[in-house]
Amino acid sequence: MLTFLIVSLLMLSLVGVNTANAKSTNSVVPLSSEFKNLATGKHEQLVANTNVASVVMIFQPDCAWCKKQGKLLASVKSQCQQRVNLSLLGYKGSTAALKRELKHFDKSLPAYKARQSFLRQIGGVKASPTTLFYDKQGQLLAKKRGYITPEVLQAALSQLTEQQCQWQI
Repeated sequence: MLTFLIVSLLMLSLVGVNTANAKSTNSVVPLSSEFKNLATGKHEQLVANTNVASVVMIFQPDCAWCKKQGKLLASVKSQCQQRVNLSLLGYKGSTAALKRELKHFDKSLPAYKARQSFLRQIGGVKASPTTLFYDKQGQLLAKKRGYITPEVLQAALSQLTEQQCQWQI
């Protein structure tokens, strides 16, 4: 398992995903914690299936690059539903403002409001979108600031899911 983690970190670094921004890539950031679902108002876990890797995109209101990244994630979700968890996490806005932003994202992507404690644990967010990559155990592997191109996202997801998600661009 440690070998997989090391290989994953290396591969994510090679495809351009920055691991340096994360406060500690060796710490487990609690994905099992509950966050407020922006669509329903209920508190739920950030990830639906704790047995697969996870990708979480942090967005904010009026972020054009977030909308573009969200379209890519919706495409991934349609092709790799059971192989990777995909979630949206809003910050820098009221619940109402973040909820209004959901009209720009696919309804199949669960969206939550970020907690300040969570943002501190991941080392903060300097720009949107910021994408977090987690392994099956909830280990934060990488944190990428800015838009991720389809080719880089495809390579990262392939490595993260051990080639189980062969998402077609």
